[in-house]
Amino acid sequence: MQWAVFVSLGLTALVVYVPGLQQAFNTRPLRVQEWLLVLPLVFLPSVLVEARKLWAARRT
Repeated sequence: MQWAVFVSLGLTALVVYVPGLQQAFNTRPLRVQEWLLVLPLVFLPSVLVEARKLWAARRT
């Protein structure tokens, strides 16, 4: 599942920073502050799944 997170992040970066894709998707480069907001949200689903697995393992 982790590879999917990195692939998704890479594709997002391509859409945001490659000029031809910027025009096609009507995007602009993100500032550092915007990346700092986005990056924790990218990993949140993985963290929640792992926490649920840990909780389930301790419960049994």
